[in-house]
Amino acid sequence: MALLSKRNSKKSRIHLAQVSLLGLLFSVSSVSVFTDILKCWIGNPRPDFLARCGPSLETPLNTLVGIDVCTAPLGIKHLFDGLRSTPSGHSSMAFAGLFYVTLWCFSQFRILSRVKYRAGLVIVASMPTLAAVYIALSRTQDYRHHFFDIAFGSLLGIVFAWFTHWKYRVVEVDQ
Repeated sequence: MALLSKRNSKKSRIHLAQVSLLGLLFSVSSVSVFTDILKCWIGNPRPDFLARCGPSLETPLNTLVGIDVCTAPLGIKHLFDGLRSTPSGHSSMAFAGLFYVTLWCFSQFRILSRVKYRAGLVIVASMPTLAAVYIALSRTQDYRHHFFDIAFGSLLGIVFAWFTHWKYRVVEVDQ
């Protein structure tokens, strides 16, 4: 938690910007690393895995086969990326960054403690989270992820954003 004097000096504004950007970068980068570790560990296939695999014509239809029957028409990189679906990296990074911005707006503008114009400020401050929801849902429309993948990635992003905002929040003190 960073302390900030109530005086509106240039030094305190620079400190606020520094701590806020540090929190944003930490939230996005840490959830990105954690998401990539989970993708390799879990290894669920993507919904478009059969198109990435391109099984050979001699593949038996009623037998469980391995990845060795794949011809990889899109390339070997796309084939192995087809086995890294859970959790969604776009969803986790979008929520880690944009939900952090929403929490930052709520805390900096003291939206929940205001009496007047609260509904309008809540709507404006919630716009980054709505953008994160749009990004997450777009991943199911192009058949890159299952709904569970984006829900899991979104939850990861929310948890990382919440923890990072709690850790890097800026509090004003009297001096």
